[in-house]
Amino acid sequence: MGFGWTLLGYFFVATVSMTSLALRSPLTIGILVGYPMMIFGLYLLAHYHRYFRVAFFSSFLSLPFTVYYALQAIGQFGLSVPAIFGADTWQSVEWGHFAFLTVLTALILIGVAELCREVGLERHRANAWRDILLFGIATVLELVARLPFQFITENQGYFTTPALLMRLAVVCLNIHLLFSCFRDICSEEEKLVDSNKKRGKEKKQ
Repeated sequence: MGFGWTLLGYFFVATVSMTSLALRSPLTIGILVGYPMMIFGLYLLAHYHRYFRVAFFSSFLSLPFTVYYALQAIGQFGLSVPAIFGADTWQSVEWGHFAFLTVLTALILIGVAELCREVGLERHRANAWRDILLFGIATVLELVARLPFQFITENQGYFTTPALLMRLAVVCLNIHLLFSCFRDICSEEEKLVDSNKKRGKEKKQ
């Protein structure tokens, strides 16, 4: 159905994107692996709800970031790469990627909530809206931690630590939500397919 691929891709992308330190390390190879998985997973999910369709088409915007971070990871191994890793370029790309991943994650979570409503999984729907709320709080905390104000830069630990812990909690909750959908919605779809097959055989008989 697509939840499995989306789950794996989100795991790689979200865990690597949690800190700037990870994004400046060879771990960014995880983005090269994760985004193609998410694109394929969203392609499969796009047939089930319009939010997933929007997320699928939006996911292609990840390709420039994937190339950039892949080159950055290659540079960490001492190989020659184009000279595009200046401080200004890095900051612009990091902000762009943060905004893109925020929007993409929100689209996926809303798509999960709406799909769960349609298939009658109210518990998963409630969990999805809970994750959306917590994701919004985590995004605000991270935005505040990134602001270039003197008070924030001088007391960086008081802002980055809560933001990182909140981000980690949200990523874990989102992974659990996607896994729950993979386990429950996919099993319901298989039952529906089997039921339709049985009905088709009975009509033939």
